[in-house]
Amino acid sequence: FLAYKLNAHPPGVDETLLSAMARHVFGAGIPYYILQAATAAILILAANTSFADFPRLASLLAADRFLPRQLASRGDRLVFSNGVLVLALFASVLIVIFKGSEQRMLPLYALGVFISFTLSQAGMVVHWKRLRQVDEAERRIREEEEIHRTETADSGAASHEAERLQAIERDKGGNWLLSIIVNATGAVVSFVVLVIITITKFTHGAWAVVLLIPLIVFMFRSIRSHYLDIARQLSTEGAVPATTIAGHRVVVPISGIHRGVIFALEYAKSIAPGHVTAVYVDFNEEATEKLQEKWPRWGAGVELVILKSPYRSLTRPLLRYIERLSKQSEKQMITVLLPEFVPAKWWHQLLHNQSSLLLKGSLLFQKGVIVTSVPYHLE
Repeated sequence: FLAYKLNAHPPGVDETLLSAMARHVFGAGIPYYILQAATAAILILAANTSFADFPRLASLLAADRFLPRQLASRGDRLVFSNGVLVLALFASVLIVIFKGSEQRMLPLYALGVFISFTLSQAGMVVHWKRLRQVDEAERRIREEEEIHRTETADSGAASHEAERLQAIERDKGGNWLLSIIVNATGAVVSFVVLVIITITKFTHGAWAVVLLIPLIVFMFRSIRSHYLDIARQLSTEGAVPATTIAGHRVVVPISGIHRGVIFALEYAKSIAPGHVTAVYVDFNEEATEKLQEKWPRWGAGVELVILKSPYRSLTRPLLRYIERLSKQSEKQMITVLLPEFVPAKWWHQLLHNQSSLLLKGSLLFQKGVIVTSVPYHLE
């Protein structure tokens, strides 16, 4: 109202409209600075509200399987840390995209606010209607109980009790009606403002919200469908006891002979005696010949299979070999045992190749195959 009466317009990029109006009304005195400090406090509170409430809201959605379950977990400080980190990441992305200009981000904020207001007010209308239905059911139960209790009482006491119950119901009915009027009015007003902002600011960035919200809802439903599908597949309802594993074969991919490989071969022999195969992918004929020379002494009686790899690929020949073993018997369980040496310093790991990680990632989606790591710790 004051801005309308003063015909106020933003003075420029160096001063906000609220600051210019306060300076015009109060001058440059103490009231002006109080108003500026109050404005800053409100904005800080508004920003903090997002970090306080979005993680909680995300945890509720995650509990209902509309968001990843990690967002429902509390951190060591008893807050939903994952939600805080996700919000900080998206807020940083928005700041970079819009170059920190609050004017360019304002349509996003305004649309988000009035969509939330409209949905929350409409939701309260539904809430009051449901509460009214519950109250009516409870009222009927109480009336039946009261009639039963007053059957033996005198008529004066019974009529007095009936009047008291009617008065209570009138009060509740009035509260219900007032609440639904207030919330319905709020929903209509918020929706009207939402439509106005969408139309007037559509080309100024509001189109992004109009496009993103249906995509976000689609994402929510897809995540929930995924979780429900997993629950259906893991459910014990209608399941039959698992069949006995007919056989167990252990495959040990090796890159040469060293103490870590010898330790892994001994471990493999302990879990599947007589059913262990060491597999070596041939990249270099000279290295393969040296391995074959050492194998009778250090191979611990384990069968050695050498796979040719003309294109110097490590994972592809191994996957083909394991796939052939799987087709021999569906009830045979195959364990791929990966020898790994663990350096004394964590940063030493950066100096070595990560072929075991590539194998783990490739074999993870291989049905009927179990991947096990056998670490050999270095001093």
